[in-house]
Formats: sequence, structure tokens, C-alpha cells
Amino acid sequence: MTGFQGDPTQASMPAGYGYAPIQASRSRKPILLALGFVGLLAVLVVGTVLVVTAGHKPTVSIVYQLVPAGGQQVTTAQLDETVTILQDRLDSAGIEGTVEKLPPDRVSVGLVRAADLTVLSGRLVAPGKLSFVLLPRQTYGDVDGAGSTPIPAIGSTMDQGLLATAEFTGADLDLSKIYAAADPNNPGYWVIHFAFTGDAGTKFAAWSGQHVNEYFAIVLDGTVKSVPYIKTAITGGEGEISGAFTEAEARSLAAVLQSGQLPVPLREISRTTAASA
Repeated sequence: MTGFQGDPTQASMPAGYGYAPIQASRSRKPILLALGFVGLLAVLVVGTVLVVTAGHKPTVSIVYQLVPAGGQQVTTAQLDETVTILQDRLDSAGIEGTVEKLPPDRVSVGLVRAADLTVLSGRLVAPGKLSFVLLPRQTYGDVDGAGSTPIPAIGSTMDQGLLATAEFTGADLDLSKIYAAADPNNPGYWVIHFAFTGDAGTKFAAWSGQHVNEYFAIVLDGTVKSVPYIKTAITGGEGEISGAFTEAEARSLAAVLQSGQLPVPLREISRTTAASA
């Protein structure tokens, strides 16, 4: 990715990112025997289908309630959009499950594998708000010298005042170009690639050219995911988020970004697990 350089203190950052028929004369016994095999085969096939079908029944069912700000009522459009986004997140992450709406203000998520709860790790219902936050040189320094305040650590909570100054957000991204991939420079780790839309990419190029050598944070729902610095003006409009992600974590995070931001926050109100057969 042109222009980004990973934080030299973070080992996970990639280098250069800086970071066949029967005869009529034959006995009937072979025919009966053959029919017997066919019957047995049919039973086996049907049995297999039944087993597969049973295996696709939801193991875990979770009900979420939409909670709009200010006690406002949930609209049909918001409910439908929420169902679409959650289903997209499951599909993009390769997780087998279904999402259904429960009017007037709830949705139900059914997961086939209980283990996928660990993979999702809360990201299924994450708001999905992505921000790109410049870390002012006068406070955080730059690659040539440290500032009075250390740059935020990956996984830390971003200061809300600083977060409010973000000039670029997830709304500026081209969702079709977001995907997770293995990091060729750091075997065992994965990164999330992203790209800006045309206009936003042009603005980002100008902005990055004005802040060469300065750090900026990539923040998702208030949590710092990556802190690269700007090596040169980023004219390609593309980048990546790194931070020692496992494959499951990277795919899950990419799924959140691909689906966009939820229209209304969600609150879990019930969870049931099917009894083992």
C-alpha cells in the first residue's frame, strides 16, 4: 500500500506498509440382488440427507432489540436494514446462520454452530462506525520525534474529543473493495484491505500529503485497530488495517466493514441453546 508505514514499535506491522444392461436369459437372483442393493443405496442416501438437514438446524438463537436514541420508535426501514446488515455480516464471515425480523423492534439470529459465537466475538452487532483520526504532531509527535503523549495502543479506547475530529469515516469507503487476506510480510497474521470511493480518495490524497510523517489512528466503534504513519501522500486511495489479527478476527472485522454501519444500536435480550441430540 503506497504511502503507509507501520508504527516501528509494532512488530505486527508489515515492512513497507512500512507493516453399463442385464441379459434376459440370466437368473432373477442377480436382478433381485441388484434391486436389493438399489434399495439399500436409497436408504443410505435418504439417511444422509436427513442427517445433513438436521445438522443445519440452529444450535443457538439470540434475540436482539433495536434501541434508537431518545426513545424513538423503530421504523420498518430500520428493522429491514438491520436484518440485511446482520445477514451480510454472517455470510461475509463464512458463518452459517439466519436472521429474521420480529416486529415491531426485534430481530432473531440463529447460528448453526455454537462455536461461531467465539469467532464473532461481539462483532455481529457492533455499530460498525469506522473513523480515520489524525494524531496531532504537537501532542503525539511524529516519526522524527516523540510527543508529550504516547500514540494510542492497539485495542485502546480512542479519546472522544479527538475522535470527533475525524475527517474520514466508513461512509467514505468503497465497500466492494474491503476484504481480509493473509499478511505476506508477517506469516500467521492477517490484514483487512480497504479502499476509498473516488471523491474521498482524492481528498484523502491531499490530506495525507499535508501530514507526511504524522501518525493517524484507524478506529472502529471507538477502539483503536491500527496506528500507521503517513510515509508519503497516499494517492491510490487504498490501505490496510493491521494489528496481529488471526484469520477469524480479520474475516469478522472485514464482514463488519463490508456491511456498513447499523442504523440503530442493538441490545441482546435473550439467548437459547438447543439441547444436544
